[in-house]
Amino acid sequence: MERKLLIVSINKDHRFLLNSLVEKKGFEIFAPESIEDSISLLKTSDFDKIVIDYTDYSFLMRILCNKIERRNNIHKCIFLNTEIDPVVAEKVIEHGGQLLDKPYDADQLLAIIKM
Repeated sequence: MERKLLIVSINKDHRFLLNSLVEKKGFEIFAPESIEDSISLLKTSDFDKIVIDYTDYSFLMRILCNKIERRNNIHKCIFLNTEIDPVVAEKVIEHGGQLLDKPYDADQLLAIIKM
């Protein structure tokens, strides 16, 4: 059975890059075009890993992060960031999630995803 990976990014090129990087690593990949669609998927599916391209702390991103936290799934998350909200960073670290600064090393990201 394939593991499920959710890619959350509003950047079409970044979703494509991440999908290409992970597609042959034994994951069923979900890479919706919007944060709203990602939120909907979180309501109906359980993911083994969630990669979040954390580019801005918008209202929808806060909703997404709150849903992940309420489902106790922060430990499944990998936040790719250039600058993350300190409160979110503290929660991610406290609950066993991963922070990976941009630009990130693809091999390092893959190693974290496969954990």
